[in-house]
Amino acid sequence: MWEDVMIVDVIRQADFIEIQRTRKLPFPGRLLVKMGDSVSPEDVVAEGSIPDGFVVIDLCKALGVPLDDVASCLVREEGEWVQKDDILAQSEGAIERVVRAPADGKIVDCTQGEIILASGENLVQVRAGMVGVVDEVLPEVGVIIKARGTLLQGCWGNGHFGSGTLRVIEESIEESLIGDHLESIEPGQVVAVGSCQDAEPVLNLAEKGVKGILVGVLSTSLIATVEELGIPVMVLQGFGDFPPDKDCFALMKSREGALASINASQVDRTSGCRPEVILQWEGDKGEGDLGFRSEL
Repeated sequence: MWEDVMIVDVIRQADFIEIQRTRKLPFPGRLLVKMGDSVSPEDVVAEGSIPDGFVVIDLCKALGVPLDDVASCLVREEGEWVQKDDILAQSEGAIERVVRAPADGKIVDCTQGEIILASGENLVQVRAGMVGVVDEVLPEVGVIIKARGTLLQGCWGNGHFGSGTLRVIEESIEESLIGDHLESIEPGQVVAVGSCQDAEPVLNLAEKGVKGILVGVLSTSLIATVEELGIPVMVLQGFGDFPPDKDCFALMKSREGALASINASQVDRTSGCRPEVILQWEGDKGEGDLGFRSEL
């Protein structure tokens, strides 16, 4: 019997909670941090390399020998690194034939009458994406990072991350952000804005050197603008022109001055990952939730 399945998109907000996030490579690589290390969002915690591409060389055809004789013609082994024009295999006889490497690379397979050469290299790096401490090491692939504080997840992010001291612009909760609201903003702050319907104040914030922007409600016309900014921008409630969530901003106001760590990642519903901000809070408080928001 078939059943209908509905995936509910859940956005979590917690007043005080211990947060753990896994950061890992999709393949074995090299860890750059160890247990107990403090990390910042931009820190690279693991890295590894993958080939640009693969070259397949048909040795039977190149050497003019049957499949059973190919193994005896090899002069290189699987796993070896070679440079362009190095000899890979050669046949003896009335007419000697030589197969040379077409590029620098690593021999990843030399069976079935073929040599497969992995050429080029792409460096893949995994960054912490948050302020915290390495709580667990996942050998060769990554780490689990832990932090304590307030967690606010959002509905959209522009793909950047960073951290700075939280500053809430209270005037923007009652009316859309304007230039007059920015007079006391300082470089290095993460600025929380209730509503923004115009591009100019957003661009002015970036020019002031802020480390990130938290927006309750953002005009849809500004999506392209904030995507091009080099700082993290995270939308908390949604797009359009409606009042922001005052309870959410009251909570942020109570944490003003705390270190805010933004990971404005794109929403990934398969893994449950969402854009989020962690407001560092090391005080001795009981865990509490502001509740869940779900979109059906």
